[in-house]
Amino acid sequence: MKAVAITSGKGGVGKTNVTVNLGLALADAGRRCLLLDADMGLANLDVVLGWASHRTLLDVIEQRVSLESAIARVEPRLHLLPSPSGVLKLERLGEDQRARLVEDIERLRDDYDVLLVDTGSGLTENVLFFCDWADGVVLVTEPEPTALTDGYALVKVLSQSYDVTNIALLVNQVESSTQAAQIRDRFGSVCARHLNLSLPYLGNVLSDPTLPQAVAERRPVFRADSNSPASDCFRRIAARFDEALTCDPAQLRDRRYWTARRREQLQRKISLDPML
Repeated sequence: MKAVAITSGKGGVGKTNVTVNLGLALADAGRRCLLLDADMGLANLDVVLGWASHRTLLDVIEQRVSLESAIARVEPRLHLLPSPSGVLKLERLGEDQRARLVEDIERLRDDYDVLLVDTGSGLTENVLFFCDWADGVVLVTEPEPTALTDGYALVKVLSQSYDVTNIALLVNQVESSTQAAQIRDRFGSVCARHLNLSLPYLGNVLSDPTLPQAVAERRPVFRADSNSPASDCFRRIAARFDEALTCDPAQLRDRRYWTARRREQLQRKISLDPML
């Protein structure tokens, strides 16, 4: 199972829509996909999917149900591990709770081909934890300057403080592929010059009126209109997914040995560096 965190420097860039529709595109390509809603406190993967969830991540964390029993079978090859919305305690999970959760997820390694983790946005502990734990990261941004600035800040912290370098760029809500390429080149140039980091390009999603309409109807655009411009973009992104996010199991660190000692070292490093 390839675990990929889908994240952003700021909210409102369409990260959740990317997670859902990319998951559907991968499922249609024959991949067994699990979506994990790790935007804890403001979760809405189930809303975009139009799915009513009866058991959530909160039930798992509070040990009322097993993780396996909380997974919803949305489609034959697309499953969902939902979270509730408006529960502050999930945004304040302790390190031991997060570690226990990913240890449970590790048991599903052979059941799925891809795990897409929809994180929150910004530099919260939950975001940094899941990005560090995942095999790869997709940074979702858009043309707005604040989205690009905050996205760069997140890449800086992940690469310099957490040694996370397997980060691919996805540019959302663009008017054309030419505009997306310009953003890719500028953003990539800054990361290369200041962080000595090369970001693979996963692709772009065009601004498409069918997408907000589908959200209003609580349907993923990939199912509401499979021939829409946005759906075509997600299909191309799914085809490029493995090339942009190379996760050779032989070269990956074993996530199951992600120790409390290493977490403490990282937290100490951040607390001592006022620039992070």
